[in-house]
Amino acid sequence: MKKFRLLSIIILTIMFILFSIPVYNIINYRFQPSQTLFINVEKGQPLQKTHKILSNSGLETTYPIFRLYGYLFNHLNKLKFGYYEFSQDSSYSINDIYTILCSGISRSIKITIHEGTKFRDIAKQLEEKLKLDKDTLNSLFQDTQFLRSLDITSTTLEGFLYPETYQVPEYYMERDVIKLLVNTFHKNIEPLKPEIEKSKFTLNELLTLASIIQGECMVIDEAEMISAVYNNRLDNKMLLQADPTIQYLFKNPKRLLFKDLEIDSPYNTYKYKGLPPTPINNPSITMIKAALNPSKSSVIYMVADGTGRHNFNTNLKDHLEDKKILDEIRRNHK
Repeated sequence: MKKFRLLSIIILTIMFILFSIPVYNIINYRFQPSQTLFINVEKGQPLQKTHKILSNSGLETTYPIFRLYGYLFNHLNKLKFGYYEFSQDSSYSINDIYTILCSGISRSIKITIHEGTKFRDIAKQLEEKLKLDKDTLNSLFQDTQFLRSLDITSTTLEGFLYPETYQVPEYYMERDVIKLLVNTFHKNIEPLKPEIEKSKFTLNELLTLASIIQGECMVIDEAEMISAVYNNRLDNKMLLQADPTIQYLFKNPKRLLFKDLEIDSPYNTYKYKGLPPTPINNPSITMIKAALNPSKSSVIYMVADGTGRHNFNTNLKDHLEDKKILDEIRRNHK
């Protein structure tokens, strides 16, 4: 009986607080920011800090009332971190404010990392769309400590930035965005780990090969055949002679000249056998799978046919014949 009376007193007290005219008016008034307000709510941020930011922009409700409302309506344990917008063209009740802060729907910017994009182009895109600092991004590209924290054993980020469409929160800084892309890579590569471990490649070598295939492949159904060419040449200790590795040395794509094939660089696969030291772009999962599973073919030569596809050969004689055809096509299109 005493417990029932105590519970009744508590309920009556709460009802009195909620429905007394002064408090009722405070709770139900509309908050309209003097200017559009952006709040970055960090993980574990005290509610009082969020309330202070709102108060500085015109919220008249006191912190005790603001917190009491959140407690009574079970909002406090549902708050989510994020980057939230309160427009100067809208007004908000306390319930509206809590609904926004509990939604987890923060302002974000859509970016698409295309398959085969190089880091330098990704950095430019992040600078333009997310207003990130390009110099900071470039310093992270070869930051050994940062790479190790992301479980990357390579010497650069190249190859580990997963091509995908992302909704990036506006409050993300350089490290946050890179972590998002790399974590997405790890998530997608995880199912292939057992197969990679049984292969002849380390993860870095596999990504390097996949990036070369990506740079060469214009038609997706040729990926495994292109992979066969490079896998066979590696097995036969032949030069890869892969044009995309030379293109990596230039800021913009260009028509390669004979003198370009003489550049002294570990990325010059016309000059040095084996794979380059790092990937040359950020390949798709399809190209990674193709690198792991080449066509069962003995082809070791390929040349473009002028349509975006390739002719594949097992011997030099037939390869040179196909190359003559390509040269003729090029002459006719000058």
